[in-house]
Amino acid sequence: MYVRELKCSRCGRRLLLSEKPLTCPSKDLGRLDIVYDYEAIAESINRDILSQRSFNMWRYMEFLPVPSRDYIISLGEGGTPLLKARRLGEKLGLRNLYLKDETRNPTGSFKDRAMSVSVSMAVYFGF
Repeated sequence: MYVRELKCSRCGRRLLLSEKPLTCPSKDLGRLDIVYDYEAIAESINRDILSQRSFNMWRYMEFLPVPSRDYIISLGEGGTPLLKARRLGEKLGLRNLYLKDETRNPTGSFKDRAMSVSVSMAVYFGF
């Protein structure tokens, strides 16, 4: 688990993920930003390790707030291809323009990734 803390974007209040907060207790409507321990992530993950994992969003689990694989709820989100948009790139004067094809997610939406994390966190929170 690489989440150091959660920090309210409005009042700066700091919380632990283990407290399982949904919103800031200050009720100031600030979002809870996730603060990661990037040094620890860098020590535990590298390209070789990533290349051995399944090609989906959970291969990057260290960069997501879900504390354990035990809580993951997934329909296979992520791993969608980048497609070279040659003609659009030419029109815009860009040599290497790529578009992410999120229609290949389970519901055809870019929102699938966020919902997989959200539902997984809801399981962790006990909902």
